[in-house]
Amino acid sequence: SVNLGSIGGISHLEGIQVIQDQGKWYGFVTGGIGAESSLLRLEFGTSPEGVPAVTNLGNIGDISYPIDLFMYKENLIWIGLTVNYTTSTMTRFVFNNGLENPPSGENLGNPAGLDAPCGLHAMLDNGNWLVFTTNFHSHTLSRIDFGPSLLNVPSGVNIGGSGTLSSPFDLTMIRDCERIFGLVVN
Repeated sequence: SVNLGSIGGISHLEGIQVIQDQGKWYGFVTGGIGAESSLLRLEFGTSPEGVPAVTNLGNIGDISYPIDLFMYKENLIWIGLTVNYTTSTMTRFVFNNGLENPPSGENLGNPAGLDAPCGLHAMLDNGNWLVFTTNFHSHTLSRIDFGPSLLNVPSGVNIGGSGTLSSPFDLTMIRDCERIFGLVVN
């Protein structure tokens, strides 16, 4: 392991995703509280080994204590999603001009009864994107439907917590035998 130290001068780093695109490795990190809320880009070059160059891309899309991160390449465009704990919203990042350039950001508001969202898990189900989130304050889960593209306007619903969730923080979803199962940490 290599300790990268303080990345971008941001405290409370939360979400990370490492991806490869066009022969280069990148890491994207969300974090920060209040005015510090930021999206960071880590550039590793041709190997994820070693110490990356770090760029603080700033507060893109009105992020506010962003927790968790999902990145996906749809056609030739990279799309990222994060949830904002303090404002109970979701933000989408769109990299129209490659990963080496700053993305555009759009706060998608609260499409599904989000309440201090923490974890998110995106999955493609029968050609449609579903994003599940944990809601820390209301002890529930939300399901957000993007349809066939993460670029669509989402709609969603808070699906509750079955009385078994207690301040859920993160989750993962798996498909088995035509059913979707979720594992949640409280």
